[in-house]
Amino acid sequence: MDDEEKVDKLYQTFVGHLERLKNGDKKVTKMMLLKALHSTLIFDTWTALLIKVASDVSTCCAPLLLKKLTDFVEFSTLDDNVYYGRGAGYAVGVALLITFGSLTINYSFYRATVLSCKVRSILTRSLLEKSFHINAHGFHKFPSSRINSIMSTDLSRVDLGLTMTIIVLFSVVPIAITIALLIVNIGVSALAGIACFFIVFVILGVSFKSLVKLRKKASVYTDIRVKLTKEFLTNFKMIKFYSWENSYRERIEDARKKEVKFNLSMQFIKNLLMSIALGLPNLSSMVAFLTMSRVSPQRTSGDIFSSFAFFQNISTIFFQLPMAIGGAANVKVAFQRVADFLSCDDIDLKQFELKLLEDEKISIQASECDFEWETFDDEEEEDDSDGDKKSDKKSKIKNKEMIKVETKDSASSSFEVSSTTNQKAIFSGLKNVNFQIAKGEFVVVAGSVGTGKSSLLCALSGFMKRTKGELSVSGDSILCGRLWIKNDTIRENILFGLPYDSIRYQQIIDVCCLQPDFDQFAGGDLTEVGERGITLSGGQKARICLARSVYADKDIIYLDDVLSAVDAKVGKHIVEKCICGYLKGKTVVLATHQINLAEKADRMIFLNGDGTLQIGKLDELKANYPSVSSFFEKVSAEKRKEPEVRDIETQQAVKQVDVPNNSGNNENGIVRIIGDEEKAVNGLAFSVYKTYFNLGVGVFKMSFLPLFISLVVLSTFTTYFSNVWLAYWIEKHFAHRSYGFYSGIYILMNMMFVILIGGEFIMLGYFCVTAAKKLNLGAMRRILHAPVVFMDISPLGRVLNRFTKDTDVLDNEIIDQMRMAIYPIGMMVGVFILCIIYLPWFAIAIPILVFLYIFITVYYQASSRELKRIDALRRSLVFTQFNESIEGMETIKAYNRKSYFVTRLNTLMDNNNEVYFLTWAIQRWLAVNFSLLTLVFILVISLLCCFRVFSISAADTGLLLSYAITIPSFLQLAVRCLAQIETEFNSVERLDYYATEMVQEAAYEIPENDPPASWPQYGQIEFTNVSLKYRPELPYVIKDLNLSFKGGEKVGFCGRTGAGKSTFMTCLYRLTEFEGAITIDGIDISQLGLHKLRSNMTIIPQDPVLFVGNIRSNLDPFNEYDDDTLWNALVTSNLIDESELATVKPQTAEDKNFHKFHLDRDVEDNGSNFSLGEKQLIALARAVVRKTKILILDEATSSVDYITDDKIQSAIATRFNDCTVLSIAHRLKTILSFDKIVVMDNGAVVQFGEPKELFDDKSGLFRSMCNQSGIDENDFI
Repeated sequence: MDDEEKVDKLYQTFVGHLERLKNGDKKVTKMMLLKALHSTLIFDTWTALLIKVASDVSTCCAPLLLKKLTDFVEFSTLDDNVYYGRGAGYAVGVALLITFGSLTINYSFYRATVLSCKVRSILTRSLLEKSFHINAHGFHKFPSSRINSIMSTDLSRVDLGLTMTIIVLFSVVPIAITIALLIVNIGVSALAGIACFFIVFVILGVSFKSLVKLRKKASVYTDIRVKLTKEFLTNFKMIKFYSWENSYRERIEDARKKEVKFNLSMQFIKNLLMSIALGLPNLSSMVAFLTMSRVSPQRTSGDIFSSFAFFQNISTIFFQLPMAIGGAANVKVAFQRVADFLSCDDIDLKQFELKLLEDEKISIQASECDFEWETFDDEEEEDDSDGDKKSDKKSKIKNKEMIKVETKDSASSSFEVSSTTNQKAIFSGLKNVNFQIAKGEFVVVAGSVGTGKSSLLCALSGFMKRTKGELSVSGDSILCGRLWIKNDTIRENILFGLPYDSIRYQQIIDVCCLQPDFDQFAGGDLTEVGERGITLSGGQKARICLARSVYADKDIIYLDDVLSAVDAKVGKHIVEKCICGYLKGKTVVLATHQINLAEKADRMIFLNGDGTLQIGKLDELKANYPSVSSFFEKVSAEKRKEPEVRDIETQQAVKQVDVPNNSGNNENGIVRIIGDEEKAVNGLAFSVYKTYFNLGVGVFKMSFLPLFISLVVLSTFTTYFSNVWLAYWIEKHFAHRSYGFYSGIYILMNMMFVILIGGEFIMLGYFCVTAAKKLNLGAMRRILHAPVVFMDISPLGRVLNRFTKDTDVLDNEIIDQMRMAIYPIGMMVGVFILCIIYLPWFAIAIPILVFLYIFITVYYQASSRELKRIDALRRSLVFTQFNESIEGMETIKAYNRKSYFVTRLNTLMDNNNEVYFLTWAIQRWLAVNFSLLTLVFILVISLLCCFRVFSISAADTGLLLSYAITIPSFLQLAVRCLAQIETEFNSVERLDYYATEMVQEAAYEIPENDPPASWPQYGQIEFTNVSLKYRPELPYVIKDLNLSFKGGEKVGFCGRTGAGKSTFMTCLYRLTEFEGAITIDGIDISQLGLHKLRSNMTIIPQDPVLFVGNIRSNLDPFNEYDDDTLWNALVTSNLIDESELATVKPQTAEDKNFHKFHLDRDVEDNGSNFSLGEKQLIALARAVVRKTKILILDEATSSVDYITDDKIQSAIATRFNDCTVLSIAHRLKTILSFDKIVVMDNGAVVQFGEPKELFDDKSGLFRSMCNQSGIDENDFI
């Protein structure tokens, strides 16, 4: 690919033109986009258009030679001494003109396809670029799911839609030429037929508006469906834990059914238009000839059939108009959605500017600074789905801002962060920040949950809007905040696009305590971590992100609670070797809830919670500020209950993940966890077509195919017989019959054709829409019940592609291509039959032509099939990369690695475009070869007519040639559409794989095995000889477990990482099927449906999941509980004080003191407007709402501070006092008060009993762990 055709070059040119058109205006309109794209791709545009005009002109001129040849045949019947060389010349001329038109239209179509692909690539790059600069309000209006929907669905429609629009755009030229030639040919009678075209043209204009409106309405439900799909795919395991599959299925099916309803309406309109367009040549010529028969009846066969050929030329254009109009409607909607996104406000860079300090001794200086998060009015969007315009505006407080980092060398990046808040009202900002931090200082930031620790780091690093004062820094800075891992090797996650320095890299690995982990990975640091880092524990993610920030080698490093997910031993190593060792001399600001680190820091910043702060030595702050002293006393009290030292983990081992058999080491030594995309070899399996057919027939069952074929045959017969009858009429074949007899049958045949072709297309539309609906829903239902490991090894972008791009292909593209393939195939078969009837010798050529067609097609398919596979796979990589860039936007901005990710997307798009261009090039190669065969066909027919073989008449010659010259256009259309159908059936194949072959979990519902409604009544759990391994060839993770827990017992699980603690949860939830038996209240859980089992247990996971919506929808997503239950859950979880509940309930979003945890409080994407501790408390409230007899805590407090931990433990003790609680411990002392403790090692239970009993066994593993954790006899009192 030339550099001029690469995405980066095209985008830079496009941006220059767009900025010129904007002329300083922020708003982007779809016309601006169109003009900028035209200026960028002017050569491609006009090349395609002008070559199309040349093709149309040659096609328009062909009927003139057809008339000459027909007149020659008529003259030869009267004079035996005619010069046949002239007739042969006419025959060769017709063949050459048609062939030239065919060759040029192929090249024009190829250029238009390349142009459309470039437009899609430019707009995809524009979406990603804008995402890096858009402000908070824009991101609220366009969340990641909507951006992905625009990229994967709307822009995919631009491909074919824009291609068809460009092809038809200059149709006015051939239409004008044809009209002029018609008037010359048959006089004013032609105007009567031409009037039909203009009436249809008006209908098309009205229909275009209807299609645009329907497309907008359908897009509303498409966005909803994609949002829900992405939500459940992103939180796959969480949804299985809570047994929400059916509820999600119902919501997605509801959105899908409404989307399909509008799709059916669009297809009905397009089918109606198409049937009218196809009937136009017959209807218009009928009107013209009936008029002519009254006005000037003395017209020759040449006049009539050449005029019919002219009408055919116009109808070919009008035949493509409905598809072009549908495509243009899609393009218009896509351009509008892109323009709306590009019109969103960017970050105001002035509000985030960092000044450069001249004093080299000072690293950070804040002078009387105020910082705040953005607030804005959220306007409810107009819902196009029902046409009701909503004028009311609901003011909602948002606390999310897009911000800007300005480095010393003016390199910049944007970053999106979330603020934290106090308990009662949303945290709005920091006030009167005034301090200096010297170069090389280690400063700890402390404070209660929600007081603004993360906000301060964002403010200092230039990621929070400054409304007052001046902030200056000396050197470059970096913020290590959200633990985001990209789907790549561990090494690439640490390098993050920077060059590899082996010595420095190894030093950083050592100080971040990662080497023991690497030693346990099969590929060391070249092991792929999977999407979202699924193979890593929380501690491993934290240390990889820390290593990434250290490797970035900045002067100032802001660390946001990076030690919360690691155990004490590892944390101590990191503090001593990394923060106080390797980073010595650099300025480090660490926000943490581990306040003992304040003693190691040079100074501490303490946040009061009202936006104010104090800075100084720890002893000074305690002595001078009662709030600091009180805070430390409170935390110390919690620490006495629960020491800092946590469950000892000697090494962080890789999680057990059920990796597909095809994963392993590649040639570079990289160990892969992500499975290859499913890909059939050779051709598409017949079963794919069979499945599609069986799904599409719907209510017709076995009658569909005979009925549909009958309609195709009858519609083809009526269109041909109408013109055969016209030839009879011209020759007065039935001399005794009246004018009314001839005209009546002629009118009847033409009207029957329109009705029959309309019925044919409506049946086809029903067939395709029904198949698309069932395939999508079938795939959706299957993936909802796929095992958890499926999403662990499948990139989100790839899976989402099935429900966006592939579904859109089934909804819109396949039906258009089928409609435009079936008609020309029927017409070509009709032409061949007509030729054999009139010229029997032509039958000799049929086998030869068929053989050559098949030979060329088979030769073409060998390359085409593989290119299409590669195109599909490479396009999935583009989708995956785009989605990953959007999801990791915060981290990418923080590390100023925008250029790295944009370049990577450019490369993937360039690679995809190379294959895409080749795919269309060989399609055109096929069409060109078919055109050359068609040249032979037309030449043979023309010469046979010229020499009057079988005494063919002039009228029959005109009839045959008027249809023969349509063969190239029909052939071009059929070849293009059949090739496209084969390509698009790859989407059917992929969805069919999901809908029929995807591995499923055990039965979700087994009604006959349902336990009593009161089950479980006691919560008694018993394990009998339980063993589990993730695949037959892998070793057992746990083996021969025999345990029994009484109802209501509190049982803690402890052991080193990899000991098998979390496997208990896997067994209980049957995420992987086990050997042996587990009973709950005497009922074997392996005999139960998964829904009944999982819905009767509740889990609070280590990483809390919040969904976009509000707190009410997060506690009760499917409206199963009343508000009183939800309010009580918030009180129980210590999110709202019981004393203030009566005051909080009536509050609305407009209230100034709107409570942060009000049920109507908005929850942003990923819960980004809440701190980690707050999200964990909301997750606890969700568990309280369910109130099941069995509660599982999967290291639920590992990443929260002691105060939050205490709140969670207190709520559990109160609310779940009569429940069986199974807790996988991260902090060992949290389970010392439990009834029983299970100590695990290497997949086996090594100790089980009461905590004090186990402690008294001095040789036991539990006693060893207690000794290392500083636990003694006094802790058991």
